[in-house]
Amino acid sequence: MRLIADAIVDWAALGKVVLASLITGVGATLFFSFAVLGATRFAEMRRDQRTAGATVYAMVAALGAVVTLSGVVGGIIVMTHKG
Repeated sequence: MRLIADAIVDWAALGKVVLASLITGVGATLFFSFAVLGATRFAEMRRDQRTAGATVYAMVAALGAVVTLSGVVGGIIVMTHKG
């Protein structure tokens, strides 16, 4: 059965797709969690009137949101690109 699968499946390309999916899935989750963490901590720091900490967490939230949204837009561009 292995010989038939070798003739049909391009294992190198399949491995690249699996690796890219794993990296993208973990990366998107990680940066979205930074956005959520930054937003919640920003609200806490702002409520406690700690402006320096609030500013840092606002930047973490903004960076996480920008990276997440750019990943989504990049994914849409890749999926809709005809090549």
